[in-house]
Amino acid sequence: MKFTPFLSVLCLLSTALQINAQELKQYQGTYESGKATYQYFETQSADRIYQGHFKYRSDLFTYEGDFDTNLRTGAWKISAYKKNINGEERNKIRIISSYLGVYDEGSPEGLWKTSYRIQFYNPRSRKLTSRIQRIESQINFKKGIPQGAFQLDFTDRKTKQNYSGKFDLKGYPDSIWVQQSNNILEKITYKHGMIYARWVQDIQTGDKVIDYDSSDFIAKFWKNYDQKNKLSIIQGKLYILDTITPMNPVVSLWSDSLLKVPDFGEIKNPLFSFQRGQKLPNIREISIIPCDSNTSCFKDYQFRQEQERLRKQKIADEAEQKRLEELRKKEEEERLRLAKEQAEERKKKLQEGLAQAQSLLDGKEYKKALKLYQELSSIDSARIIREKMQMARNEIFRIDSLHQARQSSYEQMQAKQGSLKKEGEQIQKDLLGIKKSYAKNFELCQQYLYPETDSALVNLSYLDSIQKDEQVLERWTDKDELSLIALEDLRIQQVRIQNFQNAVRFAMSKKRKAHLRVLNSSLNPEVIVRDMISFEDKQPK
Repeated sequence: MKFTPFLSVLCLLSTALQINAQELKQYQGTYESGKATYQYFETQSADRIYQGHFKYRSDLFTYEGDFDTNLRTGAWKISAYKKNINGEERNKIRIISSYLGVYDEGSPEGLWKTSYRIQFYNPRSRKLTSRIQRIESQINFKKGIPQGAFQLDFTDRKTKQNYSGKFDLKGYPDSIWVQQSNNILEKITYKHGMIYARWVQDIQTGDKVIDYDSSDFIAKFWKNYDQKNKLSIIQGKLYILDTITPMNPVVSLWSDSLLKVPDFGEIKNPLFSFQRGQKLPNIREISIIPCDSNTSCFKDYQFRQEQERLRKQKIADEAEQKRLEELRKKEEEERLRLAKEQAEERKKKLQEGLAQAQSLLDGKEYKKALKLYQELSSIDSARIIREKMQMARNEIFRIDSLHQARQSSYEQMQAKQGSLKKEGEQIQKDLLGIKKSYAKNFELCQQYLYPETDSALVNLSYLDSIQKDEQVLERWTDKDELSLIALEDLRIQQVRIQNFQNAVRFAMSKKRKAHLRVLNSSLNPEVIVRDMISFEDKQPK
């Protein structure tokens, strides 16, 4: 049995429908060439929006399923049961058929099955003959796109045919499609919609009627493919891609509106005789076709080639015009070169000097930078030079001030440390006159307090030599910054020592028992110092 495929392209226009807030209506009566019962809403423009269950019966076909806002949804059954289809006297048949499957938003979804049973009319006996054709097929859809494996089985009195294959996720034929009809076996190898190989064999004799493999040709096509022009040139010939309907009865069953029956002619495909609310599946394969001189694609290619030639010619003309213009300018440039040479040399010297001066600034060699900027100011009195000179002066003054302030603080700390130690020695002598344990605890507290200040002064002793090193005084480094922090920490510790000694003096002079008890306690030196300073903080100023 052979089916004649045809190309059917349907564009679905999606229109926003405003449904009146009315109750669902029901219709029962004449519909197209039969009768129907269905439910619907009615829009303001009196259009009917199918909603809910729908049932239709005519002399040929029966449809039953549900609508959701004008789109088929859920399970549908499409059938023809013992329907006599009349043609000429010798071309009458009786057909029993059914399509069973599910729609989702109008598109076939999931597994669909169909079956046909066709009985032919005998014009001599004027009765239906015992000759029966049977067709069974099933296929999977996802949003109307065929997916995965399919099959079709056809039998009649003389013929038995089987078809099987697969579709990829985009609905293109994929892997190996097989057709067996009596003793003839056909295999077609697809890769994502494109035929790579095909062979047909007589199983009984083993002869291969057809045997070809186009893998090499396809590889050359893709290797030479011009994405911009959508074509490929192989051995001087143009080839383009086209989409066609696969020559397969399975495809006809699920995509053609008319099916050809041998010894009868064409009959309506029940799946498409009533199309309302249905988005039709579009099953396609990809083919490489030649682009001959008489085809529109060849003329388009020639036009694009001519446009490209004109574009390149225009670029070449513009380049030549530019070259001539540059030649004309060369003489004028040469004439001006000597006049500009002196200015360029001056500019170069200035730029080099500025870069060198900036490098000195970045290296914090501010005195050298100031001297160089002063030299450059005799060449050009630009504002940037004046600003840089002032920046250098400011930095020199700032660094000098920082060094002087730090040195002054350091010297004060040295003197302070000496006076604190002398004062501590005197306090310890005085404490011995009162009580030996006072002096002992005081000495422990001094041993606790002084190591940090002594160590800080040792670490900062390098400051004594800085004032003699002019190069060091030109900079202010991270080490200089850390020395300021160390001096502040030393000052805080000296204040702490001073506060402790003042607290002890106060306790001795005023004979404060609470203070003296702390000084005479068995507490560790850190706690004694803390508590005595706490007393000191509470003394009236």
